[in-house]
Amino acid sequence: MALPSILVVDDEPHNFDVIEALLFDKSYNLNYASNGAEAIQSLELIQPDVILLDVMMPGINGIEICRQIKAIEKWRMVPIIIVTALNRKEDLAQCFEAGADDFISKPINKIELRARVNSMLRIKQHYDLLQSSLERQAALEKEKVEASLKESENRYASLASVVPVGIFRLDLDGHCLYVNDHWSYITGMSADESEGLGWLNGIHPEDRLTVARQWYDATKIGTVLLSLECRFLGSKDNTIWVIGQSVLERNEHGQMTGFVGTITDITERKEAQKNLLYNSLHDPLTSLANRTLLIKTLEVAIAKASVSESYQYAVLFLDLDRFKVINDSLGHLFGDQLLQNVAQKLQSHLKPTDLIARIGGDEFVILLEDIAGDEDVLQVVQKILHQFQTSTVINGHEVFITTSIGLVFGNSHYKKANDLIRDADIALYRAKSAGKATYRLFDARMHTQAVNRLNLETQLRKAFERDEFVLHYQPIMDIFKKQLVGFEALVRWQHPTRGLILPSEFIPITEETGMILRLDDWVINESCRQLSDWRNRFPNHFPLKISVNLSVQDLRAANLVSSIESSLSKTGLSGDCITLEITESMLIDNIHKTIDLLNQLREKNIHISIDDFGTGYSSLKYLHLLPADYLKIDRSFVSRMAEENRDYQVVNTIINLSNQLGVAVIAEGIETNQQLKWLEKLGCEFGQGYFFSKPLPASEIEQLLFQFN
Repeated sequence: MALPSILVVDDEPHNFDVIEALLFDKSYNLNYASNGAEAIQSLELIQPDVILLDVMMPGINGIEICRQIKAIEKWRMVPIIIVTALNRKEDLAQCFEAGADDFISKPINKIELRARVNSMLRIKQHYDLLQSSLERQAALEKEKVEASLKESENRYASLASVVPVGIFRLDLDGHCLYVNDHWSYITGMSADESEGLGWLNGIHPEDRLTVARQWYDATKIGTVLLSLECRFLGSKDNTIWVIGQSVLERNEHGQMTGFVGTITDITERKEAQKNLLYNSLHDPLTSLANRTLLIKTLEVAIAKASVSESYQYAVLFLDLDRFKVINDSLGHLFGDQLLQNVAQKLQSHLKPTDLIARIGGDEFVILLEDIAGDEDVLQVVQKILHQFQTSTVINGHEVFITTSIGLVFGNSHYKKANDLIRDADIALYRAKSAGKATYRLFDARMHTQAVNRLNLETQLRKAFERDEFVLHYQPIMDIFKKQLVGFEALVRWQHPTRGLILPSEFIPITEETGMILRLDDWVINESCRQLSDWRNRFPNHFPLKISVNLSVQDLRAANLVSSIESSLSKTGLSGDCITLEITESMLIDNIHKTIDLLNQLREKNIHISIDDFGTGYSSLKYLHLLPADYLKIDRSFVSRMAEENRDYQVVNTIINLSNQLGVAVIAEGIETNQQLKWLEKLGCEFGQGYFFSKPLPASEIEQLLFQFN
């Protein structure tokens, strides 16, 4: 008995050696082809029972080779196992669409390889036995062509009793002469209903023309073996997928008399392939389209717009405002339910021709097709923004969440889907920068600015390596004693070509990219080093303190306390030498966790200052719990002060509040002598601003210290 023949198609001979080693026990006849053309040319010589096919090959890849082999009728039923390192659902879906019967993931496991090869061999053997049986039956038909139709039917009935597939027999005109019980079980059609051309009525209407055409072509050219897939309507309106194979019958004179064949139910396999394809194109959480399907659909829209001036479309890029805060506070399960709720809301505004995709996290993209004009799109945008102004209740929790939207209109300049998404994302960034819960329309200037911002981000990363950051120090004065008490450390970027860049230009980028943690760590270390140096050189001025600003990301960092302790230890400073400034708005994200963290810092004698007080959203309910040493009056109130006006009263209220809480108060932005007198009259203890000094580099601060030494 001949050994099963296996053809291994791989451009790397080493991979064949691996497979040969895994399968070597003299149970298989292994053959090797280095590319698709060589594999197809060797089919007749090798007569493979199974083909192991690599995907990633130069020239024609494995998927196309699979498609070409399956297009050759003689080799259509030879099982093909894809051997690949690809594991994405869309890649595997392509393999199955090309006709692959199974796949093995790399690196190859010996047990899995043998199991899958043997499984495919059993399927092939079953098919060969069936085909052989059918051919023998056809030979008997030739010898007994004069026998009665009844005898022929009995003969097919005998075969049907031992083969668990649907069996049929047709004449050259396509009239059904015989079906077995399993045919009726699969198709839901009785023998009487299938008689004549009645069997065509059981085929799905969308497949009837294809089946009839292939049948007609087979009879005209004398196809020896016909194989096709189609759908039957089945019983109870259940659509059944079948694969039908038939062989040509001839009489003793060699004339064609009809076909005899089988059908096999492949519905489960088709459903599995359909589900695999669906999953590769949809988001599992919301069932919306994913990025892959979005890109494909956008490419179609771009193509439509290129050939039709009347076709217009638009792309909306949405991002949920403060979603991370809600997700972190109420948990990821709640966050997932919120995203599902948002998906339903967004779908309510769309036409059947529109597409909505979730492309990651809390980001959604909407494609609006066949729009009549700009107003149609703006109406959709306004409806979405309006709907997000109302609260959402999930599992008893009422939450308010808004969305920001970037909008771009498609035009003839767009050739790639990713360019549309990029520009909509740029417009979204502008919407968020404008205060969120709004939208912005993309224009070309935005792209230029985004490119400049990307370049600035790249240069920022290099700035760490090149040590381009410097600190300037703004003096903090005791208003009543007219005495220097410390400095606020303010970072600057000494750019090699642009000169000194202020933090307002680069700090937002460091916060978005996460570089802020590295930058703030440097600021704390450098501030402590500088203060320690001044302490040694100007002992008469101490105890002077240094104030450092923290970001919200610093408060979330697990190592904040230990990192500050390390800086103090290295420079020989005590905790009361440093004041950490946090803005009032930073307190609202997780007030209880923030209070715990600030208490840990206070235990190290590190001082805490609440910056920009009066501009944020902190609740007086929690203010008395905050372990703060200072409240810092925002410069906006100081700059607008006039005697007894509203801002004057706000400053007065903050000072009175600080007295009741037992904390000191610092006014920033003092620029005139009159402002200083009002603050002194109201009892403000400390101040800083251009009236005293602008932020200065360390060398100029040292000149001041020499003067007062």
